[in-house]
Amino acid sequence: MTLQSGIHADPYETIKLADCKNLSYRAVKLIIDKEKIVLLMKIPSKGSWEDDFDVAMGKLLDASSPCYVFYRLDSVNSFGSDWIFICYVPESSDVRLKTIYAATKATVLKQFGDNLIKDDITVNCVDEMNLKAYKKIMESKSAPGPYTEAEIEVAGIHTGEVTTGLHSSYQTIGGVSFALSPDSRSVLKIFSSGECDYVQLVSLVNV
Repeated sequence: MTLQSGIHADPYETIKLADCKNLSYRAVKLIIDKEKIVLLMKIPSKGSWEDDFDVAMGKLLDASSPCYVFYRLDSVNSFGSDWIFICYVPESSDVRLKTIYAATKATVLKQFGDNLIKDDITVNCVDEMNLKAYKKIMESKSAPGPYTEAEIEVAGIHTGEVTTGLHSSYQTIGGVSFALSPDSRSVLKIFSSGECDYVQLVSLVNV
């Protein structure tokens, strides 16, 4: 369940925020002041979003003060420009501030236009938000999750079952099970991936 703080931007601040969505501006900074969302700073566009990134973050982020940042990319979607949303709350902030900024995040996104947000990032340190760090965050988000050996083995077995069901017209012998050696498991994984079309397993029985 998402916690809501009840804090909003007043109509005047909402109009100012809407005006910042044109191509003249690269980024805007919002803070919570006296239980209201306030537009504190606007950064004009000068170069590409990559060229402007580090300079803008140096001006927008303060080591000791939490804020919200909307940073405009050069790409667009059907609703307008793509934006990065950054919720910056330093580790040194007191618990009350951390709670307020976390609880108001959804409201800020909605008032700005959450259909414009391409990336949503939360950071706790100024050093975590430069161009190099941002790209690393995006790479880690798009990378596939780590798989354990057991998960890979189960996936291979399921693939083998589907393949057998499609290409076999006979019933296999039931009630027989045997352990697989590590080499056998590796070969079966290769087979399940489609890299080979035939595998022969030999059962070694000690008499």
